[in-house]
Formats: sequence, structure tokens, C-alpha cells
Amino acid sequence: MSTTAGIRLDHRDLEFLSALGRYGLLTTEDAHDFYPGLKRNSVQKRLRLLVGAGVTRATKLAVWFADDQNTQNGGRIPSLHSLTETGASLVESQTGQRPQRVLRSHPTPATFLHRREIVRVMRAFDLGCDAVSLARPNWVMEQDPWAGAPRKVPPNQRRLLYHEFDGGLTCLPDIACRFRIGQTELALFWEVDLSTEGKKQLRKASKTDGYVRLFNDRAFHRYWPDLATTRCYVIWVFPTSKRIATLREVLSGHMIAPACRLLSAKNLDQSSTLLTTEVWETVDGERRVMYRPTRLGNVTDRLKREV
Repeated sequence: MSTTAGIRLDHRDLEFLSALGRYGLLTTEDAHDFYPGLKRNSVQKRLRLLVGAGVTRATKLAVWFADDQNTQNGGRIPSLHSLTETGASLVESQTGQRPQRVLRSHPTPATFLHRREIVRVMRAFDLGCDAVSLARPNWVMEQDPWAGAPRKVPPNQRRLLYHEFDGGLTCLPDIACRFRIGQTELALFWEVDLSTEGKKQLRKASKTDGYVRLFNDRAFHRYWPDLATTRCYVIWVFPTSKRIATLREVLSGHMIAPACRLLSAKNLDQSSTLLTTEVWETVDGERRVMYRPTRLGNVTDRLKREV
């Protein structure tokens, strides 16, 4: 397909590079999905060639705290891969579209784990959509720049998802997406929780009252100006059953509670059934599905949403 700096690229490389442009980052484990049939060593060699050609960069932490939830890679310290400007130009030359997310530098150790988990959520949801033939959603990520930000706004507030309301109230989702099921469009705002915040932090107005203002003021029109839906939800992704109890305690009785859904991170590993199984919990503990196809014989009769 293409040759650059001593490496011949094929369609698998282009798919991987394009995915980097969609998510910003991917792990080495993620990369294996784009090279079916290749052994682990061959994939890792391919990744090293991409780095050597200046098409991607790889970031690895010097220290990694292993736990029972991070054993799928055999205890190896994870690496994150991202596009360089050279890689972005290469993708654009092959597809005609400039990748949306190109990192200017390595992710910092302070953000490494959180960004890795955010991408894990995005990929699982995308693959869940693929499994039931629904269009993948349009994502907005926490670090996506706000091109139309007023000049007086500080740099840390020049992000699409950063919202500030009267009285200093703020709201900053980790990611957001608009998602269509049949004729119904949903606005989903995600809080990817790593159990690093206590009850006090979870009760902060930015985590609760901020979403009420975001939805009531339709402040998301900044990045989705044509979105008319009133179906807005906050999806909390939590790592443990103990954490869900904490979230329920914090959210119970709050105005935002009816719009909240709680998702255990373990369900992300079952992406093919993520949308169609009852893993989306209300604050009251009711288990729901995101999408339920109803069938008449072997023909899909209609699509039913049950968020």
C-alpha cells in the first residue's frame, strides 16, 4: 500500500493508525486486534517498526502497580501508542481525512491510567455497536480543544467538554457521545471512575449539580449544535461492587439520579453483548439494557431502546 522510512505499510497498519486517530491512544494489547493471525512477537515487531519510522510513539511507565484486574497481559507494564504528525499525514494521504486526535507529546504518568481506561470504554462501546450493526457514536474526549473559546479563557478551560456556569459551578465529563438507535438519539456523558476519589469528591457539585445545569441549559450545543434530544444520561463506569454502593449512596435522592446509569467495568470485556444485556443499572438498582432488538421470525421487526 505505502512505504515510509524503510517500512511497507498494509491495510492492517492503516486500520491501526486510523484507530489511533480516533481514540488518541491504544495499548499494545489493543494493537493485536488489528493484526489477526500474527503472533504476539510479530505484532510487537510491527509496532517497533512504526515507532522507528516516526509514524507512532510508544509510552511506557517506569513503574506499574499490578492488581487482579490487570492480569490479561501477563503482568507486563502496559505501553500506550499514539500518532505523530508524520503518522497523521500518512493516514490523511491514504484516506483523505486528517485524524482527529494527534498527541503532541507523551501522556504524563499522572494521566496514563485514566486515559487508558477511557479508551477502553470507548472501544468496548464501539465494538458493542458493531456487534448489533448500529453506527458507532461520535465521541468528544476530555482533551479535545475548543476552537471557538474566547481569548480571555485560561488554557485549562479551552476544552470542548469544560463547562462553567454562574456561581463558579463547573462540569467536565471524561468523554461524551451522541448515539442513535433507530429514530431515537441519546446524549451520553461518561464518568470513568477508578476509585481514586472518596465520597467527598464524588459529592462535589461539579459531579452532580454540574450535570443538571449541563442538561437544563443544553450547554452541549457548543459541540452538538443540532442535537435536539432530551434523552441525556450520565454513565458511571466503576471498577468494583463496593464502589457501586458508594456511588448509589452519593447519587440517591439527587436531581441527577434518574439520568444516571451505573456500569461495572468488568462488562467492558464482553463488548459483543454490552448493549444487549442488563448491565446498565439505575441508582435504585434496576438492571436495564441499552438496546433490545425485537424479532418477528427471522426478520428484525423493530428496535427497542431501554436505557
